[in-house]
Amino acid sequence: MKTKRHILDKTLYIVKNNAPGKELNAYLKGYGFHLITARLDNAPGAMKMVDEIRPDIVIMDAGDLCPDCQKILRGIYNRFSLPLILISKKEDHVEAVLGLELGADACMAEPYDPRELVATMRAVLRRTVKAENNRRKKAKRMIESGGFTLDTVQRTIIKDGEDIKLTGMEYEILKVMMKNSNVILAPGRIMSGTWKKKDMHNGGSIRVHISSLRSKLGDDGRHPRLIKTVRGAGYVFVDARANVGSKWQNKGVASFPVYDRRKL
Repeated sequence: MKTKRHILDKTLYIVKNNAPGKELNAYLKGYGFHLITARLDNAPGAMKMVDEIRPDIVIMDAGDLCPDCQKILRGIYNRFSLPLILISKKEDHVEAVLGLELGADACMAEPYDPRELVATMRAVLRRTVKAENNRRKKAKRMIESGGFTLDTVQRTIIKDGEDIKLTGMEYEILKVMMKNSNVILAPGRIMSGTWKKKDMHNGGSIRVHISSLRSKLGDDGRHPRLIKTVRGAGYVFVDARANVGSKWQNKGVASFPVYDRRKL
């Protein structure tokens, strides 16, 4: 049964020989796919078309995997990471394997049933959406700064593949600082982001935790490079790999921005 959608998925159909007929165009549109046809004249031209259209899915009717086809497959995979279905003129297992290795998500041989094409397109899009959702969840879950990776679900901190053991309070403090890397945070601001808010204004307490964190993270207590103390202002977790952080480092800690308490 056909399912109509208000928003159509842009489908770029890159064809080497014969363009898809009106029947296929209408059939795909009935299932929510807006077909845009492009000629496979050369790799740069096809890649420019992909860049301009930014389709939701690509179908490449290559006929055979000529050098230009291979460049396009590799280019779409490396530059755009778009879901791609490769259609060849015959059922050739060698070409199918090569196409998959170059970046195609699925391969079909002509002649094909339009229903099979729609089912394949839907399956590829489902996998793509699921993979993107998982990537976003992981990105939201992980905080990466200063060469460390903090997992907010597992409540772990990892450096070079090794798990660093922290107390609950040390983990909370480090999470606040890594979320605001290269920004000077007052002790009260740091503690307000933890579950132990009653110690917000206890400067001695946070000094003890910071000292312990430096030791566990391999930072030099006398000349810290990771968690710096800024007199009269607070602490800053330095991510030297961030461009803006490196720029501030060259100017000294006085050039780090100070967290505006009025925004709390």
